[in-house]
Amino acid sequence: LQIIFVVLFGEVINSYFSCVYYRRNLIIPEDARFRFTGWKELCVNLGLRGCGFIVYTIVFFLILEIETPVDEIPISMKWVEKEPSFIVLKVNYYLYALAFVMLVWGMPVFTLISVIIRELSHEIKHGMVHASIATKRLQVTFNYNVTSSVSLF
Repeated sequence: LQIIFVVLFGEVINSYFSCVYYRRNLIIPEDARFRFTGWKELCVNLGLRGCGFIVYTIVFFLILEIETPVDEIPISMKWVEKEPSFIVLKVNYYLYALAFVMLVWGMPVFTLISVIIRELSHEIKHGMVHASIATKRLQVTFNYNVTSSVSLF
């Protein structure tokens, strides 16, 4: 059950990146760095999904190693069994490996999303010379919504 949560959470982040990257490609000039369209954009998205599924597989096997069986849960934590969904983890080197894998995958994705949002803000303020005021206003609203969504994670 925990792997379902991990996969869904990871795919929400991957989908979020895909949406932000798509919006970036619409605003940024055609000769900008890392502005891929067509099959190159598809490769970026598939590569991100592939990395995600590798991480999910690693996380699945690490959770199998660190999950505490119900009969080994300490008496002081038996209240957890009443919750609809729970996981009790053993503290061992697998737990540290799990944290490392999540950081190695999560930090670059978070950094990329942050850089793209910053780039979009810069382009809206200093670029888009030929865009109308209404278009710029819509882009500012989109950027605000994206930034607000990031703060929810």
